[in-house]
Amino acid sequence: MKYIFCSMMYCDIDRDMKKMKTPQPVSGHKFQANLLRGLKDNGLEIMVVNIPLVRYFPHFSKIFFKDKEYIFENNRCGINIGFVNLPILNYITQFISLKRIIYKYIRENANETIMFISYNNYLPISLALMYGKKKDIFLCNVIADLYGKFAVSLTHRNDGIVGKLREKIDEKQNELSNQHDAYVLLTKYMADALEINDRPYVVVEGMYSENVEIKGEEIITIPKKDDIRNIFYAGAVGLQYGLEHLLRAFSLIEGDDYRLQIAGNGDAVDRVKKYAALDKRITYLGYITPGEVEKYQKSAIVLVNPRTSEYGFVKYSFPSKNMECLASGKPYIAHDLICNPEEYRPYIQYPMDESDGALAKKIIEVCSLSEEERNAIGEKARRFILTEKNPKTQCKKIVDLINHMEENNESTEN
Repeated sequence: MKYIFCSMMYCDIDRDMKKMKTPQPVSGHKFQANLLRGLKDNGLEIMVVNIPLVRYFPHFSKIFFKDKEYIFENNRCGINIGFVNLPILNYITQFISLKRIIYKYIRENANETIMFISYNNYLPISLALMYGKKKDIFLCNVIADLYGKFAVSLTHRNDGIVGKLREKIDEKQNELSNQHDAYVLLTKYMADALEINDRPYVVVEGMYSENVEIKGEEIITIPKKDDIRNIFYAGAVGLQYGLEHLLRAFSLIEGDDYRLQIAGNGDAVDRVKKYAALDKRITYLGYITPGEVEKYQKSAIVLVNPRTSEYGFVKYSFPSKNMECLASGKPYIAHDLICNPEEYRPYIQYPMDESDGALAKKIIEVCSLSEEERNAIGEKARRFILTEKNPKTQCKKIVDLINHMEENNESTEN
């Protein structure tokens, strides 16, 4: 069987992020890079067809993209497709380029079985694959986000021409998400939402690798003071992610030695700045690169994720920061959400409930531990992630799923 991965990854993550005022989230890039690495580590030869992960013009300065070699970990393994990076035209030209390349691979491998592995049901990719499906190929959809009523992004308003167009695109993406042969899901609850029925799927909530393509440039040096207790959050700064809950909880903590550092972009930025203006202990860092995130993590006493179960999307979304924070070697505080598999329980520091007071109490509790106790908590969690959640181990589930499909296909042909 031939394997082709239709991806949406940065070409040069540090360079491209700096060219965008509001960069695309890095979590998707990391997941795909780990997916590609894990499949290769399990012996699969993968051809990559990649859509460069950029905002459309003028939010990214480049308009015209040409077909170009895709290089992963210094190896040529596919192609970055060409397209016109303007609103609407980006969807159309990406679809045309993908369809052309997909048909080319199908023609070149006419006597082979081909499996296309796609990420997150992006409309141009899904449409191109549906055309290819007429040529008797297998489609495996790796779904990290759902759309419409199951979506993580709840702040998008479907009003006006742009809103209505976005709504139609979401509806089409949901429709196409139900037409694949197999699935990789972040949570088991996604299967019901997608109405997968009897089609095969496997749950892979995420994966972590220290070798993801992040250069971690030496841009900043963050001094660590023994008498300062840094609490650090990095990610989407959105109300639906519990940012105001974190700000309220921190306001309940007394002591000039506590600091709250928040990095990222989203609809709660103004709220963060308002709290920071009233409390000098709070710092808003803006959008920082993954390399900078790692440096702030190292200077922190504890990492925190304030997401609560208030919104229904929690069932269908596993926070990627769970793995990154647990792998940092620092204690990690987060709420006990339904999306968290039971095996994570010994490693996440859960507050008693989702109230502001309970979160504040847990922060104080962890920060009051000795450095040795905090290091022991962090190291135990780090070993769990590196051992159990590395790309090779997690992607073994996907390879087993693919092998099972191949066996069934051979049995049907015989």
